[in-house]
Amino acid sequence: MSNLKIYKSINSPRLRAAWHDMEQESNNPFCYYEYMSYVWWFVKYTTLYSPRIACMEDDRGEVVAIAPLKWDMFKRCYRMLGDVQGCGATSLLYRKGMSQKEKADSTHRFFERLIHPFKFRRMEMCDEDFEKMVLTHYTRHTPDKCVSIDFSNGTDNLYQSLSKSVRQNIRTAYNRMKTNGIDYRLKVYDGKRIDDTMWNKIQNIYISRLFSKYKSRKFRNAFARWYNTYIYKHLKHDSRSLRSMSGTFHAILLNGDEPMAFFSGLKTCNGKKVSIPRLAINDKYAFYSPGYTLLFETMKYMEANTPCRLIDLTRGDEKYKTDMGGKIYYTYDISST
Repeated sequence: MSNLKIYKSINSPRLRAAWHDMEQESNNPFCYYEYMSYVWWFVKYTTLYSPRIACMEDDRGEVVAIAPLKWDMFKRCYRMLGDVQGCGATSLLYRKGMSQKEKADSTHRFFERLIHPFKFRRMEMCDEDFEKMVLTHYTRHTPDKCVSIDFSNGTDNLYQSLSKSVRQNIRTAYNRMKTNGIDYRLKVYDGKRIDDTMWNKIQNIYISRLFSKYKSRKFRNAFARWYNTYIYKHLKHDSRSLRSMSGTFHAILLNGDEPMAFFSGLKTCNGKKVSIPRLAINDKYAFYSPGYTLLFETMKYMEANTPCRLIDLTRGDEKYKTDMGGKIYYTYDISST
């Protein structure tokens, strides 16, 4: 028998201890306690949702699974707390040592005991047991495409596996920089806080890309630009977490002291995977395809200096991701009805 307990605070010492212990076997840094703490704050104080933490406990009172949730008071249903912009995937956390079958069974019991309806977006399908449980009892909706790059066989082998045209594009990018005197270098912040000057520079690139491409409707006039710039720079959970967390990884391709492209990501506890919610290029350097160079140089750095052999580019299947050897995987929306 398992019991469901709902916490209205994320600061319980008992909850936090169990959460940190479960993180050690989780491959999804978006559900780690430190990151979820920033999401909790953002959801609680800037949205109309009410954050909750659901725990499945066994008969001895030990935590078996943790699900970060939020209550939708208008739809009268639960959603995943990580169902926010900037969070690549949502999932539960499980007690260390559980088999995949035990995880699937525990998740099913959790779903049953929620009582209220739920609509969980961007859920990871851990394996066949988990997928079978979902398909048997619940509604699985259209999947979302995501992309990750596995370079565990080495960056040289990855490069040789790319299409002839992509390899030519990469060579052209390097040749253009050399011809035009672009003295590029890679700057890495692995678990280190970025200095204020560099952080402001990459933030400005990110906001500029939002202005021009992704969120133009949010920046339609001067006040909207000022307001949303302030939100994205100072209040958004992903800006605050990527700025302050210890488990971050930032890679910046520089020309002198000017960023050409950058990404900011979160590491798994074992350091073998980095998930990237933010990647942007400086439009000034678009001619040099800095995104290709950034990813390739970063993989070479990781291969030489870190245990990381998987870059998760998360949501979206943009062409540059698959060009660089990325493989598509899926997350799913799951609902009780």
